[in-house]
Amino acid sequence: MNLKQRIIGAIVLIALAVIFLPIFLQESKGPKVKVWQIPSKPGSPQVQQNVKIPAVELAPASQQQTLQSAWSLQLGTFSNQSNAQRLLNRLRNKGYSAYQIKLNSNNKIYFKVYVGPEIKKAKLEQQATQINSSLGLKGSIVIFRAIPEQGEE
Repeated sequence: MNLKQRIIGAIVLIALAVIFLPIFLQESKGPKVKVWQIPSKPGSPQVQQNVKIPAVELAPASQQQTLQSAWSLQLGTFSNQSNAQRLLNRLRNKGYSAYQIKLNSNNKIYFKVYVGPEIKKAKLEQQATQINSSLGLKGSIVIFRAIPEQGEE
């Protein structure tokens, strides 16, 4: 029994020596420092502009006095979207803030082209004169509405 305890003791001492002896024999070079690399700044994200054009609603003449918050110049109504888009591009190329509204009326689809909206009606009247002289288009000034009428999108 005495021999058995001595063998177990020797095995324990050898195991402890295997574990702790390398730690004591290493040269200490100071505290260990972990270095973290900060990633470089990512490139500029690619932004796609999806411009949502506000819808307009025309108010009856009796309500025009109370709803005069903004004005738009209606320049045309088209049954062919490519014609409306062509006019829209011409207006934008001339520097005007133009947009179109899709209108569903009597199971037919129409596209209205507008310039604006403007807060001051006088400024829109001046633009109407400029558009008439440069593009030969006569439009009508209507009240701008952000909420579309039924049938408009």
